Amino acid sequence: MNRLTSVALLLMAAAAQASAQPTELEINVDMIASDGVCGAVYYLEDNKKLELTINASNFNVALAVHNLPPEIVNAGLNKENVPVTLIFDGDERTTANVGIYRAGFTYKAMAYWEDNNLGLAALDRLASMDRVSVELDGQAYGPATQKPAGIGYQYIVNCLESNGVNVN
Repeated sequence: MNRLTSVALLLMAAAAQASAQPTELEINVDMIASDGVCGAVYYLEDNKKLELTINASNFNVALAVHNLPPEIVNAGLNKENVPVTLIFDGDERTTANVGIYRAGFTYKAMAYWEDNNLGLAALDRLASMDRVSVELDGQAYGPATQKPAGIGYQYIVNCLESNGVNVN
């Protein structure tokens, strides 16, 4: 065997060994799948999280922003309405126009869209967005990213299909 053949065999063996090593996959979005409610959890800065959910039986779309500062939530507990705006990729906005603050185990804001088509459009946006931020009561939180791309949307689609919903 000549020297060139030996080098070629060594390179092929090294390439085969390198490709046999496991690939590390980073997933930074969690799934919600409970009693016909499907959703995705995105992690904002400072331990805050954004949950987007859909009810598989009536397609109502809702969101919650958890671990908000207690002083903001406590100051807003008596407000009749706290709209929550999602900002996708820094420019596209949609507002869940009916919302409230809740204090207890976690300090959070919860909201939903009166026009359900707007909520469904927000969920569709998860398929292609790179980042999402939240605004409520003049405060901005985020952005959160999703890795791999579209994983939150795929979680929701898979959950809906497992609950008998035909997603096209």
